[in-house]
Amino acid sequence: MNLHKQLIKQGGVSGYTLIESLVASAVLMIAISAAASLSLALVTQEEISERSVRAMNYLDTAASLLQLGIAPGEVTDLLPDEPVVVSLSIKPKTLTMTGSIGATSYPMNAYDVTVVYSPNNSNAPNAAGDKKWTGGKEKTTRSHTVSVLAPNQSP
Repeated sequence: MNLHKQLIKQGGVSGYTLIESLVASAVLMIAISAAASLSLALVTQEEISERSVRAMNYLDTAASLLQLGIAPGEVTDLLPDEPVVVSLSIKPKTLTMTGSIGATSYPMNAYDVTVVYSPNNSNAPNAAGDKKWTGGKEKTTRSHTVSVLAPNQSP
């Protein structure tokens, strides 16, 4: 009798069968693929968030320039190109406020500043420097509007 049959008969051999190994490998592969899918979703969300922040910074800069007294027509000329931003519009509101301190009156103008941006289809690189989009609908745009009070433009 050979040694292998003797060990099996005596119960001295222990180990995993081929079926047990295959099942364990399948479970491990499912876990790895789930982690990879989650990683892709997190990267995609991070890219959308980064591009949204860039657009909000652009909007904030435009609003700040208006508040400094820069004419609306000059604001867009002063801002650098931002690949995420599709358009920036500045529309005067009908609201005109007049505040006074003592005997002095300070007329104020109001504007609605709107930025339209594409959070997922732009030429802007992500944090890693890649220009490749990792997921989502490519032609989606979002917009945000803020109301700005600005000093009256004196001729």
